[in-house]
Amino acid sequence: MSKATCLTLLVCLNLLLLTALCLANYSLPAAQAAGTGLASRYLAVAGAIQSNYDAVYVLDTRERTLHAFYWDRSRRDLMYVDWRDLDRDFRHHEGD
Repeated sequence: MSKATCLTLLVCLNLLLLTALCLANYSLPAAQAAGTGLASRYLAVAGAIQSNYDAVYVLDTRERTLHAFYWDRSRRDLMYVDWRDLDRDFRHHEGD
C-alpha cells in the first residue's frame, strides 16, 4: 500500500471515529413545561397515526375526560372524534 492510500484510510477512520464520538455524546434538549391557569388543567399528546393523519389527544384533568382529534394533512382539516369518561373507564369493580 502506498503512503497516500494509508494516509487517506487513516484520515477517513479518524473522521468516522470523530463522528461516532459526537453522535454518542449528543442528546436532545429536555422538554420544559409549566402549568399556569387553564394550562395546568389540560395535557395534550400529538403524533402521526397514519400516512395522512395525525392525532391529538387532550386530557382534561379536572373533568377527567380524554378527547380525541384527527388532523387530515391532505385536506388540512381538524376533526373532533370522540371523548372518554376516564372515571368510568378506570373504575374499580366491587370485589377487585
